[in-house]
Amino acid sequence: MPQDAVPPVTRHVQGCQVLGWQPVTFPERGVAAPFTTPHLAGARLRRGARGALELILPDVCGPGSVGILGWDRVGSLCSPSLFDRRLGTRLAALPALTPAALRAAVIAEAAGGLAGPEAQEAAGAARTADAAEQARAAAELRQVGLEHDGLAALLAPLGLGAEADAARLPRLGAAVADLAAQVTERGAASPEDADWVAAAARHAAAAALPPLLAARALAADPAALLRRLR
Repeated sequence: MPQDAVPPVTRHVQGCQVLGWQPVTFPERGVAAPFTTPHLAGARLRRGARGALELILPDVCGPGSVGILGWDRVGSLCSPSLFDRRLGTRLAALPALTPAALRAAVIAEAAGGLAGPEAQEAAGAARTADAAEQARAAAELRQVGLEHDGLAALLAPLGLGAEADAARLPRLGAAVADLAAQVTERGAASPEDADWVAAAARHAAAAALPPLLAARALAADPAALLRRLR
């Protein structure tokens, strides 16, 4: 075994349980959180077995290691910024921890300015874009005889009608696919890193396409989708 490899072990370092970790499900893998504290860079969040919020920390005890730490014990690892503490408190109170719920919580906290002026500006822009996107989805639903704010909010990021590809999720998927080409083109100085990033981007774009197409198929008949959701 290479000297820098970390075998699957279980031990405690600063209150953090380090495991050889191979997540199978999305709830086990958790959601990526944009923490501002350097010690929490790259951390993910998930619900523990008893519903408590847990941090998943990469490389906490060397390359390849993963640490699992209860959010209530994060102080044993570092001193989180005020933004991170408020974000963690907000997320801990949520009934479900999903990417959409995380995004809404981050926007709500960043809008207060605790993550800095650039994040505050981005949060305001995201709120404006989301409102416009939902208005477009509501207008599309009205064209087929439906007036339902909840369904419009659900379908807005996916996109409806002629401008569906301009919605947030299709736009992000296209941006990730484009990232692979850009990184490959500009990565001559460090080809190994560029190849790794490009491969990850291609994988993410390919993985996102089937669920996006499946969701689009459901959204093609909003009335039937609404009946299924009731």
